[in-house]
Amino acid sequence: MRENWREYIESYTSCIIALAVFLFAAPWVWGYSDVPRASWSAWISAMVVAGLAVVSWAWLLLRAEHANLFGGLWLILAPWAL
Repeated sequence: MRENWREYIESYTSCIIALAVFLFAAPWVWGYSDVPRASWSAWISAMVVAGLAVVSWAWLLLRAEHANLFGGLWLILAPWAL
């Protein structure tokens, strides 16, 4: 049972880190790297999301997924907040 749970967490973490890498590259991909606030928001958010994914992988009992949820909500609200 523990091995299956560990595999699930590892696959989940891999997907989140891949999405964080895409988010980090988004200012160059979508051409808004010349807008400083939007670029920095994407870069910092990507680092926070990837960091929380790694933390949730390292410590299984820590519920970093909930913190990731709030990071995702920030990503949704950031265009209007900035």
